[in-house]
Amino acid sequence: MVLIWTKWYIVPLLILIGSSAVLNEHAIELLSEIPYALLTVLSLLLLEKSYREPHRKLLFWLAVFASVLPMNCRSIGIAFSGAFIIANLINKKYRFVIAHCAVLAAAIVFFKMLTSWNTPYVLQLLQVNNYDPEQGYASVSQMIERVFTNISNYSSQILPDALIPSFTRAHAGVARPLGVCLSLLIGVGCARDLFLPSRLISFYAIFYCGVLSLWQTQWSSGRFLAGIMPFLFFLLFAGISTVWEFSIEVTKQTVGAIGAMFGKRPLSRLSTMHVTVLTVLAVVFALDNIGAQVSYGDQRKQSTRDWANFNSCADWIRLNTPKDAIVVSRKAELVYLRSHRQGMLYPFSHDKEKVIAEIKKQGATYILVDGFFWTGTTQRYLYPALAAHPELYRIVYALRNPDTFVLQIVSQVKQP
Repeated sequence: MVLIWTKWYIVPLLILIGSSAVLNEHAIELLSEIPYALLTVLSLLLLEKSYREPHRKLLFWLAVFASVLPMNCRSIGIAFSGAFIIANLINKKYRFVIAHCAVLAAAIVFFKMLTSWNTPYVLQLLQVNNYDPEQGYASVSQMIERVFTNISNYSSQILPDALIPSFTRAHAGVARPLGVCLSLLIGVGCARDLFLPSRLISFYAIFYCGVLSLWQTQWSSGRFLAGIMPFLFFLLFAGISTVWEFSIEVTKQTVGAIGAMFGKRPLSRLSTMHVTVLTVLAVVFALDNIGAQVSYGDQRKQSTRDWANFNSCADWIRLNTPKDAIVVSRKAELVYLRSHRQGMLYPFSHDKEKVIAEIKKQGATYILVDGFFWTGTTQRYLYPALAAHPELYRIVYALRNPDTFVLQIVSQVKQP
């Protein structure tokens, strides 16, 4: 199982996880990648322990409940649930499969009753561009092209930038083929793991990367690797170990070397030199990641002007609006956390009347018009609708550089 490998990899794994720039970057941001990664690791460890102590019912149910948490944390958690089911079916652990499906179904029903039955991410997966829904859905040929584009981007650019960011940014030409080699090593480790009881990791990596390859290319980034980075580190080491041991087998006997490596022996007898080399490699990667974090640390200490203005407007809304106010914005969840006011996202539509009609339908009383640098949807969809209906609102708070406003919807103002 996993712990047989982990006892050899624990030191280099801890070094890489602790120093990873992509993990540390998202650990200080209000995003769900780090909690998601922790939940998947927790679920794997509980499953491992439950396998070894099958008589403990409480441990069994803890493992099952933990296994449904990733999907309820992030939609990509469907990859973990799929891997959990397939791996346990192959391992003939049918009670885990039945219990997981039952608890997952109950959890989905419960959370959907609290929110909605819409499945926006499924629809977005199939759209040409979720920032412009009117382009419709992607054809089969477009989906195939998307898959190959994502595989190329992640293997040659995004993965090496996540593993060795300083080197990648300084030597882009060398980093590309190096990224492909690292991807191949991870693939070898994934193949090796499929032949062992810990195969859940391989299925998870395959399903997770499969979903990433189908995702719209404008979203491809290191952020989406953060949730699976601990497992990629593990599979990278497994790949290196496999190539190492296979090379030794080949020098001894060519025939049967592959069978001996994949079918007969787990990674349980690694040499001291082997572990030392992995640890040194982890230290080299760690120094690169630490260097990147030091170099770019000052840029993360302060919010960019667009976010600073957005947060200031949300603070103004908290201090100057009724508690039952409903705020339209690009980031309704963040507005809620900052202003304690219910919010909604405006429709992504070029139809001005449709945008205004939805705002009125939801009973919105304020609009936070952002000046975000990272997206142009407000300028594309909200600005034209507001420009077509100047009688609808009045400006109650404004900031410059970039222009950011809080608008009060006149028709929703409560009369004394």
